[in-house]
Amino acid sequence: MKSKKCLQIGIVIIALALIGNWSFALQDNPIHLQLIKLESADAKARESAKAALALRGPAILDELFPRMVYGNATKQLWIKLTIKEIVHNAAAPNADALDRRLAEQSLIKVLEDPWRLEQKQLALDLIALIGRDESVPVLVACMKDKSLAEHARRTLENIPGKAATSALLKVLSKTDCDNCRAAILNSLGGREDSRAISAIVRAMDDPSGQVRMAAIRAAGRIPHTKTAKALFDVFENGSQEELAI
Repeated sequence: MKSKKCLQIGIVIIALALIGNWSFALQDNPIHLQLIKLESADAKARESAKAALALRGPAILDELFPRMVYGNATKQLWIKLTIKEIVHNAAAPNADALDRRLAEQSLIKVLEDPWRLEQKQLALDLIALIGRDESVPVLVACMKDKSLAEHARRTLENIPGKAATSALLKVLSKTDCDNCRAAILNSLGGREDSRAISAIVRAMDDPSGQVRMAAIRAAGRIPHTKTAKALFDVFENGSQEELAI
């Protein structure tokens, strides 16, 4: 009986020690404390935790993304909101250049590694805000994945610089999918980059009506003598459907 009581006391002591260690660990890692608050029933506590985490900047993105798909729905939502706030802050005109670069690198890593679709789609949406030339290769790779292709195309459309235009033109030249080519032409028109004019004008004579229509729309968004001449030819010789654009 005495030995049983001693065993019970021993278990209680070990449990208290573990609780104490866990408590100290949380104090040493305030990120974990804030993450716990993100699933609080108190909206003010969640908002306060999100703000505290966002202040830590892009350095914690690598820790937040893995947690985005675990825990209850409230916690998942608020982790996503925190990630978005961190990236939006890093994308602001007055943001530190290093923060922008760190955020971009973290998002690229999500796309390169075997994360879940939901995590990759969020990373693509956010790279559209902050991405530069460094993001282009991984976006081109994502365009080969049917589940990510449309997200990746829209993201490339928003990346500034000639690298993104060149990437879209390269994909356009290599795909036989009419839907894909029409979508890429829409993106090239949206970029309003004169480097795409030759490809757009050629596509205005494509055998596919869907591709021709997309090319005509794209040409109309890029003011240039070449696009003006090509559009005038459509005006003189185009079908009723083409003239209706």
